[in-house]
Amino acid sequence: DPAVFELAVRALAEGNSIQGTARIVQIDKDTVCAWLTRAAQQCRLVVLSHWRELTVTECQLDELWSFVHTKDQNLPTARQWCETYGDAWVWVAFAPKWRLVVAFVVGPRTQAQANLLLERVVYVTDDHIPFFTSDQWPGYPTALLHAYGEWYQPERQGQRGRHPAPRCRPPPNLLYAQVVKRREKGRVVEVTRKRVWGSADALQARLAASPTSTTINTSFVERDNLAWREHNRRLVRKTTAFSKELSWM
Repeated sequence: DPAVFELAVRALAEGNSIQGTARIVQIDKDTVCAWLTRAAQQCRLVVLSHWRELTVTECQLDELWSFVHTKDQNLPTARQWCETYGDAWVWVAFAPKWRLVVAFVVGPRTQAQANLLLERVVYVTDDHIPFFTSDQWPGYPTALLHAYGEWYQPERQGQRGRHPAPRCRPPPNLLYAQVVKRREKGRVVEVTRKRVWGSADALQARLAASPTSTTINTSFVERDNLAWREHNRRLVRKTTAFSKELSWM
């Protein structure tokens, strides 16, 4: 019955558990799982059909830690059952102006996942390159070069030997800065800002024109991550509702 299907999906969207939704609608929990998958896939297709040619002027990058089935410290035994067990990160590209998650990736904390995140940002945005900010994780500059870099042939030094290999460099209109946090005993004691690419004048002009940020920061994406942890039990740091499979994560 379409009315029963809609009631179940609405209950799930409001934060009810799978078993709780099954009791409310009086159906089997496996049926609720199947309906949730159908609804999620349709929602994703609808979102991707609208997420095109977005003019994003500022984009903040961050990754949110969680785990699937088992934390990394207990992996030697768990990996015998499934390779996807262990720490899982939710990579987020966030547009502060619209409070919009432009793109996300769920997976390990590797360079390949960072590259995929920026590829998805390029897929949904227009030709305008946003002003990027992130933490000091070293994979972000490589991912930005992977998505926006320009290949060029360096000039040969001297007359002998082979020609230099092609190299990748950031385009002149790519602005990127980092928020560097210094920690002692697990607590942040100092926050500094580092300009990576782009001139200081261009960076100040972009910040002056921004309706949200007045300085280099990742506050908006970090606040969004906090909202995720508060409203999604799968992402709470200490929880019994963690995902048992990567697909559900």
